[in-house]
Amino acid sequence: MSQEKPKPVEIPEITKSKESAIISDEQPISTASIYFLNPDELSSYIKKGESGDVVSATKVLNYYTFSRLDRKKQIYWMKKSAILGDAISQFRYAIFLREEGQIKESIKWAEKSALSGNVEAKAFLAEIKSNGYNP
Repeated sequence: MSQEKPKPVEIPEITKSKESAIISDEQPISTASIYFLNPDELSSYIKKGESGDVVSATKVLNYYTFSRLDRKKQIYWMKKSAILGDAISQFRYAIFLREEGQIKESIKWAEKSALSGNVEAKAFLAEIKSNGYNP
């Protein structure tokens, strides 16, 4: 009994135009350039962030995290964004605090993030508890 070889599947050729944004003459965009802020933008977002605008505070955080690497300012704006209610910043701050050995405070921020629906924060909390930490 001989087995037949499967017939090759024909895949139609896909062509994309430059308008489709898949093929482009533009240089790739780096993460640093995505979060770059010119001095006027930075000043404006800092003022708004200090006044309680969570979107602006998060923009400044991302600037100091990805574009203008400054750990001290990154931590300041991470905490600021977390306090203002940004769930991702709350989770990032929880991770930072755990790395600093501040487990109880880390759990507090992870719980806030988890309450906002952040599934990574929920997994983080489960991991901490599975490692035997019980405040």
